Amino acid sequence: MLDAADACVWLIDSDSSVVFVSDPMRAWLEIESDLPAEVVQALLPPSFARGLPAAVHGARSDRGHQTCRLVIPAMAAEDHVPLKTATAHFVVLGGGQSHPDSDCPTLILGCLGEFVSDADIPWEVWFGESGIRDAAEAADAISSMRAERKARCQTLMAGNSSISRRFRNRVDLACRVRSHVGLSGDPGSGMSELASVIHHGDADRANEPFVCLDASLMDAELLEVYASPAIVPLSDSESARSTLCLDRFDEMPRDGQDRLVQFLQTFPERLRLIGMMNADSDEPLADQLRDELHDAMCVLPITVPRLRERQEDLPAMAQSLARSTRLSREAIELVQTYPWPGQWDELVAAMRFAEEVVRGERITREHFPLAIRSFRVSNTSTAQAVRHETSVVITRKEEPLQAFRIESLDAALAAYESELITKAMQAAGGNKADAARRLGISRARLLRKLESE
Repeated sequence: MLDAADACVWLIDSDSSVVFVSDPMRAWLEIESDLPAEVVQALLPPSFARGLPAAVHGARSDRGHQTCRLVIPAMAAEDHVPLKTATAHFVVLGGGQSHPDSDCPTLILGCLGEFVSDADIPWEVWFGESGIRDAAEAADAISSMRAERKARCQTLMAGNSSISRRFRNRVDLACRVRSHVGLSGDPGSGMSELASVIHHGDADRANEPFVCLDASLMDAELLEVYASPAIVPLSDSESARSTLCLDRFDEMPRDGQDRLVQFLQTFPERLRLIGMMNADSDEPLADQLRDELHDAMCVLPITVPRLRERQEDLPAMAQSLARSTRLSREAIELVQTYPWPGQWDELVAAMRFAEEVVRGERITREHFPLAIRSFRVSNTSTAQAVRHETSVVITRKEEPLQAFRIESLDAALAAYESELITKAMQAAGGNKADAARRLGISRARLLRKLESE
């Protein structure tokens, strides 16, 4: 097979002898007879004296072979063989220390040619046509996922209320500038999707590493390992930039914060942080983070507003999530009155559920999950506001006994029963058997009462 090779190749055995030289290599050497000792010595790998495997795993090893500069000395004047130089590659074929039990003789294959780095080799050479198709499909899937996430974030920021406009403006600013960003909100408020959209909002950051971590688990050692995809490129190139996205940043262990500050001090302009924090934390953020990290989160803080603060925006948000299916009037009223304790994630899941179960052209109240559609707003007021000199105190409203009156005992009992059922269903997360146990009735009886509502 080597006799028919068109490349400049040669073989070296374990005795330092050149046992084969291809015709193109002889033509390059301009030697047709036996090779002189000087040429044989020049064709050996530079670390041959340390053993065959050492010759291959020498100073520079690329994809399992050694690359070095080959220098063929000039022969005597009568031979008319000038000095020649070229790039040579050496690789072990069979036996050697890497396969000590092999019966195959140990040979080194030498070959002339310029070294081509992995990044310069076309994809089709590595993976073939099917690999190229798979890579294209993967790229399309990633692009589609990013587009879908961006569309969902546009829905999250939709609305004409002043709260939504301020929120949208802050996110747009974070997409345009490259600075540390501090996201705060309730669990399930869509902060991870916002962080992704902020990072990919600028086309210049398309190839920038974006590493997302759960900061509450990151002590110094784990941070060193899991942040390496973002940190290593910064060490390798002075022009590289990276972004670390840290969920539950306010719960990060202290030693992990110390290591993160070291990263920021080492790469002050090139490492960006996007922190996601709980807006309802009892402890001030300044007491939870080191001063350097707290200052970083204050560069561009963004608070994700709660859905119950954006009642006028909820119909548009829900309709956007419903896509082609329209919401009925009662469904819109339900979306506006329900408190959405699970925030954005609960709204997305509810609309997805409604889309799956609806069979007609409109989504009604009955198409929502049970815990949501069974929600009722109480019409009775049991509190009053008492104004003092410097404050307003909310207290329970006391009614005189003589004023006690109800329109219908049956209606009052039914309303109270419905309220208890709703609370039980919410506490049980929609599990009917669990809700029945909380109410002290059978599951069948609970189902009958739910159907009668």
